[in-house]
Amino acid sequence: MTWWSRPKIANIIKKTFASSSSDYVDPLKCAFAIQSGIFLGFVVRHRGIEIEPKKIKAILNMQPPRELKDLRKLQGKLAYIRRFISNLSGRIQPFSKLMKKGTPFVWDEECQNGFDSIKRYLLNPPVLAAPVKGHLLILYIATQPASIGALLAQHNDEGKEVACYYLSRTMVGAEQNYSPIEKLCLALIFALKKLRHYMLAHQIQLIARADPIRYVLSQPVLTGRLGKWALLMMEYDITFVPQKTIKGKALAEFLAAHPVPDDSPLITNLPDEEIFTAELQEQWELYFDGASRKDVNPDGTPRRRAGAGLVFKTPQGGVIYHSFSLLKEECSNNEAEYEALIFGLLLALFMEARSLRARGDSQLIIRQINNIYEVRKPELVPYYTVVRRLMDKFEHIEVIHVPRSKNAPADALAKLAAALRKIGVNPSSITSSMALYLKILSKDANYSGDFPHTSTRPVSSSSGLMGKRSYFGALIRVKPIKFSKKSTMEYAIHDNFKHQPPAPLHSTVLSWPFNAWGIDVIGLIDPPSSRGHRFILAATDYFSKWAEVVPLREVKSSDVINFLERHIIYRFGVPHRITSDNAKAFKSQKIYRFMEKYKIKWNYSTGYYPQANGMAEAFNKTLSKILKKTVDKHQRDWHDRLYEALWAYRVTVRTPTQATPYSLVYGSEAVLPLEIQLPSLRVAIHNEIT
Repeated sequence: MTWWSRPKIANIIKKTFASSSSDYVDPLKCAFAIQSGIFLGFVVRHRGIEIEPKKIKAILNMQPPRELKDLRKLQGKLAYIRRFISNLSGRIQPFSKLMKKGTPFVWDEECQNGFDSIKRYLLNPPVLAAPVKGHLLILYIATQPASIGALLAQHNDEGKEVACYYLSRTMVGAEQNYSPIEKLCLALIFALKKLRHYMLAHQIQLIARADPIRYVLSQPVLTGRLGKWALLMMEYDITFVPQKTIKGKALAEFLAAHPVPDDSPLITNLPDEEIFTAELQEQWELYFDGASRKDVNPDGTPRRRAGAGLVFKTPQGGVIYHSFSLLKEECSNNEAEYEALIFGLLLALFMEARSLRARGDSQLIIRQINNIYEVRKPELVPYYTVVRRLMDKFEHIEVIHVPRSKNAPADALAKLAAALRKIGVNPSSITSSMALYLKILSKDANYSGDFPHTSTRPVSSSSGLMGKRSYFGALIRVKPIKFSKKSTMEYAIHDNFKHQPPAPLHSTVLSWPFNAWGIDVIGLIDPPSSRGHRFILAATDYFSKWAEVVPLREVKSSDVINFLERHIIYRFGVPHRITSDNAKAFKSQKIYRFMEKYKIKWNYSTGYYPQANGMAEAFNKTLSKILKKTVDKHQRDWHDRLYEALWAYRVTVRTPTQATPYSLVYGSEAVLPLEIQLPSLRVAIHNEIT
């Protein structure tokens, strides 16, 4: 801020009033060359902007609120000086529970602590400086579990960093479920929107614990809120600087008002703090469970039976189920859990999964694998060793505990496998998953081929039993038959081949596309468009939800026929049936002749049951909502906005079909303008190919 001398100010005033003889100055209302003054409730001085002392005194002298009315008075006073208080939303967070409707007003210790923290802060209020054009702006952002905050600062002429503006707000709804880096993005977008008039005129230096700009721009496809955020960030000149490389009083005060929670998952000590990368790997998920149950052999002797259940979830959303009977003698429940996990890891390696998240409901096994508990039972030590070796083969793997209710599919598969009854099987000759793994490592004679095996084949055990090895090497079938070439062919019959004899192919008759439409009239619309349109004639396809509309000054039978021919028949073919209400435009001799010409069946809904044409009514409601949000304040340009609204409807996923009308009609999604401005993956691939 530049402060002029008294002679210079006097010269400017003299020239200003010399240009007009009719202007005069009231000495009671004007003051020039003053050192400080009160403007709009704030004290403006040469060193900056301060809070008026009487406003601070009014808050310091307030007693703790006793009712909701007192609390609203306090919040009103704080809202007026909110730009001076760092993390105001975080400080008054305890007050929010008292503002809910129907909640009894109980001023507890948490509310009193927040009230006291505000009073302590106002004992030494900050002095804010006005941003100077041409100087770099410094933007600090921080997040807390329930609020986000920002500080706008700048270096003055003396090189000292001074605060210009404090921002904060409470996160609502789904925002509290964002990841830590997405919360930083939200804080940045909040600051850019609130301080846009400052940001556009300056270069911005962003200081945070991680780089939200790099995270957003590194996404392979920018859709949803990330696409909106990226488009908004491109408007500003922002440079990211790691937080730990900055020192200053403003940063220290800002961080003191935004303490990092103890359980914050964000890592501050990065190997390379100048670069923030977000590598996206295809994450596989594995749910495993083992079950052991007591059983009785045919001869009356007791024994234990065990089973393993696996549920895989692929990165594309597919689900794979596996269950195995574990025929190991006296297999405990903990051993069955380990067996299930080993089978799952072997299968995941075969499917070339490099990033895996395994979930089990055995807290003991999970904590032993994560080295929280010590493995003390000798029979579990070999299992633990094999699991740790298999885990080393993955690039990223984590094994976490889930409640039994969330592991129900794997638990059901394990119990089912344990209940299966094997007849004529010698349990001692069956290889467990751990023994199978050790055989693979030592290249046992009974196992040929590389791990893991990719096809089923018969395997002979030492006792002459025949077993069938699955594609990852587990023995899942046995049969007391002598190993021979003939028996091998018998087992090959049951391999993954189609044994149905060849038959001639028959062509399938395609269904009638766009066979049913619903048609309706929207109007009378007030105010009319600038071209005199007062009605909208709309038609919606029952299957794809595709819609066609046209604005009209009045709706006649001839207008309906022209609309159906030009927008429906000549584009999508002749429909089989059309449903409408009993409007006069739909019931006339012209319409009857039109129906006879194209052999169209026309159904009319009655006033007693308007739901018969409910789909058309639903589209009318959606279209009206879109138009209300897009028209200007005069509301006379809705005929121009009509086709923009129709485009938005066609490229939006509809709830009944879980797809966009555009994709159901044309077989792929439309290329949106955002994909051209920020090239998506398919646009980038197309440009490289062409």
